[in-house]
Amino acid sequence: MLSLLHGFLVLVGTLAGVLIAYSLDDELLVWIRESTGYPPKVLMGILFGGVGYLSAATISGELEKWIEKRLPLISVVEVVWGTAGLVIGLVVANLFCVPILLFLNADHIQVLLKSNPLLSSLTLVVPLFFNILLGFAGITLFTRRQSELRLFLFPWSARRLGVTTKVLDTSAIIDGRVVEIATTRLLEGPVQVPRFVLHELQLVADSGDQVKRERGRRGFDNLERLKKLQGVDLTFPAEDVEGQSEVDAKLIAYCRDTGATLVTVDYNLNKLAAIQEIASVNINEVANALRPAVLAGDQVQVEVVKKGKDAGQGVGYLPDGSMVVVDEGASLVGQTAVVVVHKILQTSAGRMVFTRAPAPERASDAQRPLTVVGDAKSRPAS
Repeated sequence: MLSLLHGFLVLVGTLAGVLIAYSLDDELLVWIRESTGYPPKVLMGILFGGVGYLSAATISGELEKWIEKRLPLISVVEVVWGTAGLVIGLVVANLFCVPILLFLNADHIQVLLKSNPLLSSLTLVVPLFFNILLGFAGITLFTRRQSELRLFLFPWSARRLGVTTKVLDTSAIIDGRVVEIATTRLLEGPVQVPRFVLHELQLVADSGDQVKRERGRRGFDNLERLKKLQGVDLTFPAEDVEGQSEVDAKLIAYCRDTGATLVTVDYNLNKLAAIQEIASVNINEVANALRPAVLAGDQVQVEVVKKGKDAGQGVGYLPDGSMVVVDEGASLVGQTAVVVVHKILQTSAGRMVFTRAPAPERASDAQRPLTVVGDAKSRPAS
């Protein structure tokens, strides 16, 4: 398909060069014959045809690269908006060409055009130029500003029942829990990943650091999973934010301009959005809210995986990821112990559970250590 397009464009460019050569003024052709001794139209046809061939080949090659790079990222929604922009751009172009064509068809202008074949081509070149220019402008405008146009043309569709567009940042994509949320149908409304976020994710995936590369590739895998989910309207708007260079600043400005909700796991970005009165959702806060409650006085079984910051403390983790601080548990690293919860500290960055050994065991003449259920295989601290 792309090879056929490349061949067609090269053929058109070559023929255009030859036609331009054969429409040159006769006086110029006579001067060429007298100067070189070669047939002027053949010589100029070769020259202009070669220029047209090289120009068309260069343009076609760049177009082919652009199509191979961008086509997989283009969604059906962008195709629809781009088609609408193309149609409107062509309509505007033809309306704009009407007075120009009327001027070119005037009697005194026609006399001038007929005397010069090169000028007579203006009746074809001018409409073609404006159709290409305004058609491309319509496609660009409608694809890059589709969110604003959707809100302007169909305000009830995006705002019904308070549903807003969700914009994912790089951290939320790599984290992946947003995909699990989407499978439960709790993620309502259109989901967007701006192209500048995709570019940042690509930089992470192309990093020289192995850990960063794996994180970036996991992010692309999560996007593929999210794109395949039924009921999820995932798009990749191409509009950029002028005057901003950092991705976080672009996300804030983009959400402000479109009225979208930012979805992230970045604590600082979430706070920055709150300060600027931008609607945002921290997935960590959602996860914390859905975790099973642990109450003071409950006994829990936890594996002590490392020493804590304070002297004598041990640190472990519950199955849901909550950090557990065990008083006097430094000597139990690598073991699983039953402890009693005495305090819970809830933060937006996570939940911390402070525990100690059961009172009966602590009172028994200090000969028995903290109740050990059994040795456990140590795991790396997260």
